[in-house]
Amino acid sequence: MTFDPQIWADQAAVYAPPYPRRQMVADIRRTHLKAGATRAEVIALLGAPTETDKFADHDLVYWLGPEEGAISVDSQWLLIDLDAAARVNTVAVATD
Repeated sequence: MTFDPQIWADQAAVYAPPYPRRQMVADIRRTHLKAGATRAEVIALLGAPTETDKFADHDLVYWLGPEEGAISVDSQWLLIDLDAAARVNTVAVATD
C-alpha cells in the first residue's frame, strides 16, 4: 500500500483492520524515510511518535498494528534511530 499521510494519521483507521500503517510501512521505508532526514522531517511526515515504554532505546517509535498471522498476541512497531545530529540513522520494523 502506498503511504498516505491522512490515513496514517487517522486514529480511527490506525487501530482497526486492516491496520493501514502495517500495510504502508514498506513504502515508507523505501521512499520516504531516507538516512539523513531530520527528526523534524520525520515528525512532519509521520506525526508524533506513539507514546509507549516499549523500545525505549530507540528515538522514534510508531505502532503499526498487531503482528500478522492467525493468532496475533504481539504488535509490530516502526523503530527509527537518530545520530548525534538528530538525523535518521537506521529504520527497522520489530515485533514486541
